[in-house]
Amino acid sequence: MPTACQSICFTALPNAQIQPPSSARSLNVNSTDCVDDTLPNTDTADSRWTHVAADVLERVRHDAPRVHCITNEVAVSYSANALLAIGAVPSMTWQASEVIDFVKTAQALVVNLGTLDDGREAGMRRAIATANQLQTPWVLDPVFIERSPGRLATARELLTESPAIVRGNQAEHDALGTHGDWVSVTSGAVDVIQSTDDRVMLSNGDPMMAKVTATGCAASALLGACVAVSDSPLEAAVAATMMLGVAGELAAAQAVGPGSLQFTLLDSLSNLTPEQIQSRVRFS
Repeated sequence: MPTACQSICFTALPNAQIQPPSSARSLNVNSTDCVDDTLPNTDTADSRWTHVAADVLERVRHDAPRVHCITNEVAVSYSANALLAIGAVPSMTWQASEVIDFVKTAQALVVNLGTLDDGREAGMRRAIATANQLQTPWVLDPVFIERSPGRLATARELLTESPAIVRGNQAEHDALGTHGDWVSVTSGAVDVIQSTDDRVMLSNGDPMMAKVTATGCAASALLGACVAVSDSPLEAAVAATMMLGVAGELAAAQAVGPGSLQFTLLDSLSNLTPEQIQSRVRFS
């Protein structure tokens, strides 16, 4: 596992093997939902969202987009493996001296604040500036900003750099305390995906996912893969959330505990079909 002054770079092909880490932040499945009651709820009878998700999944696998992630050091391997499983190609370096070159050849950028040391912050800012210059969509995961005033200040600064999607749990969104033009994804027992004029609420997943480290970080990585192939951040966010939720349920049905779930989840992502999405998604 890398130290805070090291970088890891993966430019792997989809069949590469990367070992998952032993510890990281997990998905918060017990959060309350982030809901703006001024927005109409999505018509749950409308199957267009499941068709959108199925189409995005097929595009990810066809296009194999390059997704550059600057993420929590204990989530690097699992995030990379999740991207490989769904059909994307990850790269993970955070070094300011080379991150620009990697972002230039990526179709999406994911910035996770889980390990916010000086080196990673410098790399993040260079990566975001490059992504914006090239009009490459990027995703912000403001990990644990409610526990660190300095991290919260950084997250609020980064919000001014036009992320396409911001993903976090309820506490993290509450700490940000602001809404912008980005798509907001709030993870919880019910996942809430919200834009300025639409909202989708989904209730897939399994409580055991909270016992597997880096599941939430992997969710942000999947958002990057989906927004890389979609012109709509909202559609990308809904698709990625559906993929992880359905794959999580399928994996939990095979797992005997959290240890096996971390591997069966990757298998379920790799074997996920459009038909499984369309038949298993639950709206709230």
